[in-house]
Amino acid sequence: VLDQFPYPAIQTYVDKIDTQEKRVLLYGYTIRALQVTEVCFVVTFFHHETIIGEKRKEITQQIKWYYRPIMEKFVLPKDCTAVQVSLHIEQPTKGCSFFAPTVYVF
Repeated sequence: VLDQFPYPAIQTYVDKIDTQEKRVLLYGYTIRALQVTEVCFVVTFFHHETIIGEKRKEITQQIKWYYRPIMEKFVLPKDCTAVQVSLHIEQPTKGCSFFAPTVYVF
């Protein structure tokens, strides 16, 4: 992530994840950073093709200078048929890197 970049960096899964008949989503990355302003996991909820909501969970305080997995739990709305997940990183941020995106749907 570039320190001088004036906009948030966003990493989004292009494909939606099927959540029909599911109740809970666990979403995370293995991530590290030297300095972060704000980092959030964002889940957008869909009923077929219509957006029915969005939930953000800030993970800034959980990020350390060393790599560690961070997972957050999202309760799915009853009429949710799919979700799209993304990672939002506000600037300025230094030394941030992440890998191993992970999603479990129960």
